Amino acid sequence: MKLYKAFWLLIVCLALFSGCAGNKSYNKGMTFFEKGDYGTAIRYFEQSVDETKSKDITKSARMLAADLRINNMITGSEKLDIRIAKLNDTLILAADRFYRSALSEKDRANPQLVKRYIEFALDYIPENRQYAQQLKLAQETIDKANKLQKQALAFAEENKWDLAVETIQGALEIDIKLIGGSKNLEEFKQGGYDFYCKAAEDALAIDDRDTAGAKLLEAEKFIEKGKEAAQLLSTIKDRDSADILKIEGDTAFNSGDYTAALSKYNRAKSLHSQLEGIDSDINKSKEKICDQFIVKGKGALAVNDFYDAVRQFNKSKAMLNNYGNIESDITLAKSEISADHRLQAQAFSRWDKPGNAILQDLLILNYMPNSPEEKADIQMNTAKIQQQIIYSIAFTGITDQQGNNKVASRIEAMTIEKLNHINNDKINIVNSAINADAEISGKVITNDITESTHRTSYGTSKYKDGTRRVENPDYKKAEDDLESIERAITNAGYSINRAESKVEGAQRNYNREPTKAHENYLRDKRRELKNLQDYLRDLQDKRTAASYKLRYTDRYRYIDNIKEYRYPIYTTTKYAQIECSIKMVDTATGDVVVNDNIKGSYSVSDKFVNQEYRYNVPGDTLDLPEDRAMLDYALNDLNKKLGASLNKANGKHGYRFAIQARKYHKNGKRTEAVENCMKYLFAYPENSSDTKGIIEILNSYISEQSDMVNLQALIKQYCLIR
Repeated sequence: MKLYKAFWLLIVCLALFSGCAGNKSYNKGMTFFEKGDYGTAIRYFEQSVDETKSKDITKSARMLAADLRINNMITGSEKLDIRIAKLNDTLILAADRFYRSALSEKDRANPQLVKRYIEFALDYIPENRQYAQQLKLAQETIDKANKLQKQALAFAEENKWDLAVETIQGALEIDIKLIGGSKNLEEFKQGGYDFYCKAAEDALAIDDRDTAGAKLLEAEKFIEKGKEAAQLLSTIKDRDSADILKIEGDTAFNSGDYTAALSKYNRAKSLHSQLEGIDSDINKSKEKICDQFIVKGKGALAVNDFYDAVRQFNKSKAMLNNYGNIESDITLAKSEISADHRLQAQAFSRWDKPGNAILQDLLILNYMPNSPEEKADIQMNTAKIQQQIIYSIAFTGITDQQGNNKVASRIEAMTIEKLNHINNDKINIVNSAINADAEISGKVITNDITESTHRTSYGTSKYKDGTRRVENPDYKKAEDDLESIERAITNAGYSINRAESKVEGAQRNYNREPTKAHENYLRDKRRELKNLQDYLRDLQDKRTAASYKLRYTDRYRYIDNIKEYRYPIYTTTKYAQIECSIKMVDTATGDVVVNDNIKGSYSVSDKFVNQEYRYNVPGDTLDLPEDRAMLDYALNDLNKKLGASLNKANGKHGYRFAIQARKYHKNGKRTEAVENCMKYLFAYPENSSDTKGIIEILNSYISEQSDMVNLQALIKQYCLIR
């Protein structure tokens, strides 16, 4: 018994020994030391040393250790020495790590980080002279770099950009992290670049290209391929090219090739607008060219070639408006041309050819735009031609090739209604085909109602087919409940056996040493055993009830045998279609202007199911419109499209004039061709697909002056035709 107590006392002392005198801090320090985190390790080692100095291992523990002959235990003072040694070793390692980092940064020309790392190392070992020497060198390097930076800034203020860039680069070579150094370098390069570009620009202002080129070379030393320098260099090249072009222009001028000279001079001015004497050279070249035009114009006037005279004089005016005193010559030539056209216009008016008369009046207005006589003549002939282009359209009815006159008559009524609503001052709807310009007729091609039926899907129904036996879920549940209770009873028996063993053990301990703790433990184990025994009795009662429930529950039950039947669903589609052709024939040309087939249709579908009582399938009958209603729907659809076809037909009211114009033009009948061309343009005042071709025909008849006349613009201005 005495030995047993001594053993427990030894355990307590050892626990006290292992947890005292800074062991906890020391152990934490070792953890961080092994991870290489020397800074944290040092903090814990220092704390451990302090704790070991202030606390000592108790005397009783040392005496007990001696009595039990535990020779490997270490005294408190020895532990303190070991911890101090570990602390010193860690300080050396930490300092060495920062020193090696400092040497690495020194190779990278980063004295600021070198200084920082050396200061960290000195924090651990402040007496190390080598560290102190390196710290001094790092500070000297930083001071030198700062001094060079100040010198570079001074050079920049004096516009000594070469020295500024060179000096700041030297500072960055010894201190790569010099505060503001990289920014200074960029600013100095930009400053030098801007300085020399401005000098080049100033030199170009006085056209000193050699100096400007030299300054740009200096600028490129600071920034290569700069946008501003490239533009200035391009300006120098352009001016050099302009000099060459001016020399070439002078050569062409002296040889009498004034057109080539003018081209050279214009190109030279586009490259160098301030080129000396260039404006004078351009003007002299234009005067020489105008002299040539005027000589040709006067020559043409002398031989009564008034068209060429106006053409040459116009060329001169286009180049130099007020040069050569040729206004009287131009007026004479234009009056002669206008007099000829006026005679023709008067003749065409007498012959009731308003289209030709308008063309001649337009040509006169091209040369004499303020002539009131021609404007009045155009107004009079416009009224005539407007009457001549009125288009009479006769509707001759709708026929049905299938003999269903009822449908044909309804389409006919719809057609008459739409024709009567036409609002066009150039179209006249008439009842008789006699003397009509066009006839509209129609024919019913198709008038059908069809039905089609096909299976589209399936439905399902459920019906009763006797009964069938199935397992009773209540029986299965009662069976499962009883099985679950049996398992619980078995497990409870195991638990009671273990509880009884614990009670017996607790009783033995209490008998051996009747302490309060053993008494409480014995009481708890007996309570647990009592609870388990009560739980077992409760389970046994539940097992009895579950057995009765299972015994009196039917294993099977009978239910209705419900089956599923898949039945077809049919869809019937009823389709009505009416197709009608609308044709418009121009009575003058015999051409079929419009030939459209228009369709009106309507379809409706409904589903139905055949009734089958055996399978519980209710019948579903069809619900479709009658044939007459289907035809009405189809006619409504056709009516919507009928309007578009009739509008298309009405839009062809002047098509005959384009056909006749081309036909007369091909046969060389100029008067008739011009008359129909003008009628077409009045029938279609807006640009249409044939407008361009009609203008080309008219231009072919004024070919001798077509280059001086914009016929389409004249028509638009004086005839309100666009």
